[in-house]
Amino acid sequence: MTNLSANLSLLNITSATCLPVGIMGILTDFFLLVIISTSKSLKDPIYRIIANIMVCDCISCLQFFVIFLGLHLLKDSTFHTSQIYCKTLMYSMYSTYNVSALNLKAISVYRYEAVVKASRIRFKELELRKIRKLLVLIWATSCLFSIPSCSLMKQIFL
Repeated sequence: MTNLSANLSLLNITSATCLPVGIMGILTDFFLLVIISTSKSLKDPIYRIIANIMVCDCISCLQFFVIFLGLHLLKDSTFHTSQIYCKTLMYSMYSTYNVSALNLKAISVYRYEAVVKASRIRFKELELRKIRKLLVLIWATSCLFSIPSCSLMKQIFL
């Protein structure tokens, strides 16, 4: 088996797995976001964090398409173009993984406070403002912490 045929078989395997996973992930996340946004019983502020996880997962599923398209679009590209593509893809992957992890941490802290401070009167508007600020902080922190991954990738792969 030559190197060219190995690359083509890798391309076929990748396209056979990445596209269905990406399509199913985007569709399920979209439907769940519609359900959360329209259901009256799911208006608790915690569902904002869960919706944020779904948005992050939808972005991750879009990355499957980007990986697949990169194999086709970068066949005859220059080294610098491929390097920019890889760095951008790795940055977005690290960012979405960090967002998911921080969202799960936020859900854990929210649930912990709900159990510990159960007797406290909860004001949903105040909590909603806090949740919005928290989500912005999560995305900003994740994007900021993912910046070093671009410089580390050069050291690892070169």
